[in-house]
Amino acid sequence: MMDCDRSKSLLAAYVDGELAEALAGPLRKHLMECGACRTAASEAKALASWFVPTAPIAVPAGFAARVAARAAAQASAGAQALGGGGFVLRPAPRGPRADNPAGTARFAMAVAGLAAAVLVGLSLLLASGGGHQGFEERGGLRADEQSLEAELKRLEELNRAAEQRPVSVTPDQAAPPAPR
Repeated sequence: MMDCDRSKSLLAAYVDGELAEALAGPLRKHLMECGACRTAASEAKALASWFVPTAPIAVPAGFAARVAARAAAQASAGAQALGGGGFVLRPAPRGPRADNPAGTARFAMAVAGLAAAVLVGLSLLLASGGGHQGFEERGGLRADEQSLEAELKRLEELNRAAEQRPVSVTPDQAAPPAPR
């Protein structure tokens, strides 16, 4: 029997249609039994609907070889400019540099100044009334009550239909579920 942790780890592949049937079947069974995982699957499906699949990008033949050759040529030119010796590439250090505390302080002051400017601008906009002029004439910020009521009614109908549907239980399923 599948548990919630395993189920949630498989949801992305299931929603994308990439999950093997050997795992998709038990996952579907778990989703029928577990409301929390069913909700997570529904949310994942809604999120996936925002992404439109695109056609694969065709990479020209020999592209990787040309890029590698160009990088090697530039590295060779750089080494010759440094006196012909080889050099080692190292990743840049992350975070504040201990050898430049003044630069870190300047950066922090710039961020604080920018944040203060944004706050002053917003307070001036709100104080002048410019932030909400015309807003109330358009009906303000409210939910569309009719569509909400219609959706709630639809959900109630689905729940009633699910309760009326007969459920067949095999002897191996009749055992109490394992604690989660």
